[in-house]
Amino acid sequence: MIDDEAVFTDGSDDRERDHIVGSPHADTLLMAYFPRERILVEADVFNPGAAVNQFAANLLENIKKRNLRVDRILPLHGKIAPYSELVKTVQAVTTN
Repeated sequence: MIDDEAVFTDGSDDRERDHIVGSPHADTLLMAYFPRERILVEADVFNPGAAVNQFAANLLENIKKRNLRVDRILPLHGKIAPYSELVKTVQAVTTN
């Protein structure tokens, strides 16, 4: 069973692991958030530059719901991208 959230610390820095809730791709997807660096690590739900990003809106919803302050997204299957690229991608999908 995967809890919705867990925080890991080494005493000087925290890392958060969150369950990506409601993903139409899979119900076991996780994302890792590095608050100090403002980086979000994820797999399979947002692939910057890909022709199709059908799960990106769900990722954005999860980020907003948790009030995460994200500057950059590090997808495990792509290049690092600014948060604004995720927002732009979701807007393009929802307006088409």
